[in-house]
Amino acid sequence: MDFKKSINIVSKKAFLGALIFAISLWLYTTLSGNYSTIINMPLIIKLPIDRAFEGEPPKFVTVESKGTGWNLFNLIFFNNSKKIVIDLSQSNINDTEYSITRQNLIKGVQSMERVELTDILNDNLVIQTGKISSYMVKVEPDFIINPSDGFTIVGSPKIEPEFVEIRGNDKIIKNIKLWRTKPIVYNNINKSFTKEIELSDSLQGIVNIDKKYVKFTANIQQTAEVTFDEIRINIRGGVMPQNYIIYPNFLTLTFRGGIKEIIDLTPDKINVTINYADIINDKSGVLIPKIEYPSNLKIINTEPKYITNYKIINTNTLTKN
Repeated sequence: MDFKKSINIVSKKAFLGALIFAISLWLYTTLSGNYSTIINMPLIIKLPIDRAFEGEPPKFVTVESKGTGWNLFNLIFFNNSKKIVIDLSQSNINDTEYSITRQNLIKGVQSMERVELTDILNDNLVIQTGKISSYMVKVEPDFIINPSDGFTIVGSPKIEPEFVEIRGNDKIIKNIKLWRTKPIVYNNINKSFTKEIELSDSLQGIVNIDKKYVKFTANIQQTAEVTFDEIRINIRGGVMPQNYIIYPNFLTLTFRGGIKEIIDLTPDKINVTINYADIINDKSGVLIPKIEYPSNLKIINTEPKYITNYKIINTNTLTKN
């Protein structure tokens, strides 16, 4: 029984070896012949220093090439240096439109050794260019930070640098006011961190940016809360009119934020005010105070929610009327 099993194993291996040999022989014979094929060649266009693309330039040119199967196989799958380069850096371009001829494309072919270029399948290429300019624009972060349970983001993440220089066709970039980063999400963060984030390349080939990355720092702290009782209400723009009363004249406030900010918070950093003009012009009897406090904190509860405004009326004056 073991002998028969061994024979079967040997037979299977022999069959597999013969099959691989046959396929290899077929591939070798087939790829040794001459063929024609169509491929997309990367296109690189170099402009003068004072010109920039108005629209995205073509990235590829379709060409027909001829050669042995082996050489074509190498060209398609392994030749990463093949390209067509159109060098206009020394050209005098004054018009918006510029035509690249088939002859220019043929002359620009590079790294196609052992393969014959038989045809360019594209007609003349027309590119649009314009005067180049540069502007400084603000970086707009496009990321989400989700702190771990019991932690919070203190303030807004700091971006460095806040502005980047963009260069390109003046007709396009003069209307760009900000430049976004690539979107990214950070989950379950429980400590402060600094990261590099890549700037968006949505207008690659049209707009050049002086930096590829910006740095941002996020202040992550453990969440804490604190309550202050009887924060007095001050009158802004005058003193309390003698014939008016506000009730109550203090608030109870509860704040939430990072533990360091909560520890540093004291009543003297909290300012609650009502405008003098709002008191004397009020007709509803209800006033809402303005509360000023450190910006990195959040008020989660205010007691009472509003203040009652009373005007004292002399009854003798009413009787005389």
